[in-house]
Amino acid sequence: MKIFKDSIDRYKNKKDLSKKLKFYKEFVLKKLEIDDLNSSLEKARSAITLIKDYQENFDLEKELKEFSELNQEITSELNNHRNIYVRRLNNLLKENADESNLENLMKLMVILKSDADQIVDKYNLYDVQSSINRYFGFIKRLYIVLSSYEIVNYFDVAENIFQFMKDLEFENFPNLEVIIQSIYQKLVTRRLFELAKQYDKLFVSNLTDKMAMNQEDLMDFIITILEQPNSPIKVYDSTNQEITFNRENSKTE
Repeated sequence: MKIFKDSIDRYKNKKDLSKKLKFYKEFVLKKLEIDDLNSSLEKARSAITLIKDYQENFDLEKELKEFSELNQEITSELNNHRNIYVRRLNNLLKENADESNLENLMKLMVILKSDADQIVDKYNLYDVQSSINRYFGFIKRLYIVLSSYEIVNYFDVAENIFQFMKDLEFENFPNLEVIIQSIYQKLVTRRLFELAKQYDKLFVSNLTDKMAMNQEDLMDFIITILEQPNSPIKVYDSTNQEITFNRENSKTE
């Protein structure tokens, strides 16, 4: 408590305080000249704190206005730099993500991540960098799934996709949701064609085990795929919960 009191009592007159504030202003302006926004903002806010400590003792309206404007100017400049990277990330989130352009999307993410990493400290972009890194991580995982889902064991790929979609629920990456759903539908359809070559009919309860899916998700998929002209499923009997495979279509797969 004594240390704080000594600090407050240090300036006995406005002249001494004005000298200190002049030093603060010169520091702020010099840091602005070299684009050191963080240091200039910190010093401007220190000046504002000092002014408020003494505003009941001296008339400091002019000084408070001056440093408040500097604070606003520097904060605005930092926000402008931040918004550049927020917009770049948001533009990538709006990109149509599919199998044909995922590699290009990956390249754009590498460029954005590299640019953000270089100036993250300079412009306090830690929150933006975190979002970029999470999105970049999902892109890499998706790229691995896409490059292997046609050749790797169905159950292994399905497990990876399930985990991917589960993790994606906590993010706001809509274009990745679209492409992972598309990949999953192709994976499930391919698996059904494989089963159509082995079976004429299967009960839904048996099919869930062979598909590694819960019954509700499987039924939603079956209802959707029945509407397709080249469906691996010919008939779904809701009475006895049995599906009949379209073996003719499976021969072309």
